[in-house]
Amino acid sequence: MDNYKKVGIAASGNTRGGMTFFSKSSPRTDYVFVDAEEEKKIVFEVINEVAQNRSLTDPDAVRFIEDGDDLTRQNVYVSTAIPVSTLGPGNKPYYDPYMIAAPGSTVYAATSEMLSAVYSIAPEEGREKIGYILHRDDVPIYLDLDDMIISQSHMAIVGRTGCGKSWFTTRWLDKLKMKYIVFSPTDEYDSLSAPQDILSRQDFSIPLSPSVINHVVGLTTTELNCLKEFIKRSGLKSGSYSGEKLSLLIEDYYRATTKAKTPQLSMLGNWSDEFYSLPQYVISLSRKIADLGLKVSVSPEQDPIIRQSTVFNMQGCKRVEEEQLIYSVLLPIFERRKAIYKSEERDIPIDDRIIIVLEEAQNYAPSNRSTLCKDLLVDIARVGRKYGMHIVMISQRPRYIDQTMLAQCGCSLFFHLPNPEDVEYVMSAAALNRSSTFKAMIQNFDTGQCILVRAAKSALDLLCKIDF
Repeated sequence: MDNYKKVGIAASGNTRGGMTFFSKSSPRTDYVFVDAEEEKKIVFEVINEVAQNRSLTDPDAVRFIEDGDDLTRQNVYVSTAIPVSTLGPGNKPYYDPYMIAAPGSTVYAATSEMLSAVYSIAPEEGREKIGYILHRDDVPIYLDLDDMIISQSHMAIVGRTGCGKSWFTTRWLDKLKMKYIVFSPTDEYDSLSAPQDILSRQDFSIPLSPSVINHVVGLTTTELNCLKEFIKRSGLKSGSYSGEKLSLLIEDYYRATTKAKTPQLSMLGNWSDEFYSLPQYVISLSRKIADLGLKVSVSPEQDPIIRQSTVFNMQGCKRVEEEQLIYSVLLPIFERRKAIYKSEERDIPIDDRIIIVLEEAQNYAPSNRSTLCKDLLVDIARVGRKYGMHIVMISQRPRYIDQTMLAQCGCSLFFHLPNPEDVEYVMSAAALNRSSTFKAMIQNFDTGQCILVRAAKSALDLLCKIDF
């Protein structure tokens, strides 16, 4: 063991899930290990360190301190650590909950090779470097960015403005093999370099689908049947229509229908179209269509297949228009995929998976109210993985995201969150280990520093400095 740096001695009274060790000087490391039986090593993360002086902490000794006393001879550093993994021969990691650091064991600083093995971040084919272990610039982090979400269902990326969450997301998306759909209230994703469609407000439209229109504006049964008849029989040409224009076309169609049903009236004189009054349900439907925030797209072949990645720049949209857009884009994709993969027991290929990125996710799936798209987003969060749909929720106020949505995220990145209520909320949803330790960390992170949580890994919580 002469090749390893000694940092202290394990104390007596160690228990499962924790270790205390003593050092003559500060260990100045966040990761240590001790030897165990059968050539095994237990790797720990240091979560607390206290400097003590045996003379100064002993009330009886304080009276005998004189000027010139060398108090440093009495100093001791007491560190608390928790196990993150056990390494077998060849640095093969696994988790053994029964491993305990024996009292008197020598404590060593963990090497970069050990940490790479423990957190499964060593460079391999198909992996990209995203940064370093926090405070360990000698340990780069390499991850399979597609598997980062495929194996974990969904992802949450939270932190205050300017902490690095959108910067990370844009670079991550540029390196993915999967397609993505981004809904953003700003233009910060317009610079993505991957092949994509960039759509802004003037390009948005919702399909003339009875189910979509019904959900967006809320139709009665009579109004819904009225709309279905119009779509089926009016012969409306393909294209995009404003709500006002479509409303007039509906009224014209039903005036003509009324006129056709009463031809005898035309024989009595030159009756104007206004004479053929519209039923109240047609007028009500017309008004609701006229109030649509987005244009309506009419196409005989509504194809929900995403052929390439798409960014919806919703800058300038009202909130209700954003909700209409999200619902109308995702519903046909979700329904189609449920039909395709309903009975198939096979892995969905990477190029047929879709990542849905929701910037300011608390606006569309809030914890305290309903929105036009919330129920759909919650459904996708609950079952979307088996249909190849993965949600990435990005927020600076995660406390206002629906708890069910956050709880479905197997992978999470927690950047700087100064608000303690936000910290408590995300830690509860993600079931973070060491909540008391992480609370202070999350509230004091610098830009780019974060905690990466991966539910399927034995070493769950990885402290990172993001640096693509």
